[in-house]
Amino acid sequence: MDKSGRITLWDFNTYYAGSRGSDTIYDVPNARTTDYEEDRYILLVQVHGAPRGTIPTHLARESQINIMASKAGIDPLEFRLKKPER
Repeated sequence: MDKSGRITLWDFNTYYAGSRGSDTIYDVPNARTTDYEEDRYILLVQVHGAPRGTIPTHLARESQINIMASKAGIDPLEFRLKKPER
């Protein structure tokens, strides 16, 4: 985060949860998402469906956003709506 509380870097990793829903939905100038999976898990996702992996991914992302808002001393909704300066 910069001093005004804007997110300037987002490096998000998922492990065996599928990649659906793992990209950041916020306006972050430097964002990277890495999905770590094994071939045998990809088969399970295709058979059982990806939604079971998206809920934990969203929870992790939004929990991190809440932690960052708290550290910046900003209301969580206001923090989410901040636009980065370019």
